[in-house]
Amino acid sequence: MLTLETLTGVQGEEEHLSFYTGRSLVVPLHYDYYEGRDVGGDKERIIVRTYQTIHPVFAGIIFNGIAEKNRRQGLTNNVDLDLWNADRLLTTEDMGTILLQKGNRVLYIEGNLDFGSEQIRRNLHQFLD
Repeated sequence: MLTLETLTGVQGEEEHLSFYTGRSLVVPLHYDYYEGRDVGGDKERIIVRTYQTIHPVFAGIIFNGIAEKNRRQGLTNNVDLDLWNADRLLTTEDMGTILLQKGNRVLYIEGNLDFGSEQIRRNLHQFLD
């Protein structure tokens, strides 16, 4: 599971933690995760939505739906997919939100982190492989 620690390697005092899971015949694994931590006086937060589908076509449908729902955030595709180990990727200009599809998996990640950092990309690669 993606957490602040697995993405950034940083630990801090837990302030809030929520985890919801679901599944269906088409999406056998889905979870929503919210975490807030105090890291040396800085408030770090992350929202992660993960979907693992039975086929990439269904992942594409989920990706498109999330993209449409969040279009007001200004998600764009001006990044190099090879850097992200992804089939499809949308980000906000400030890299505070990413929507990623790789095969039959979709990740939506939002937070006050720099998701464009090399360390976070590397940790996402490990998660997706």
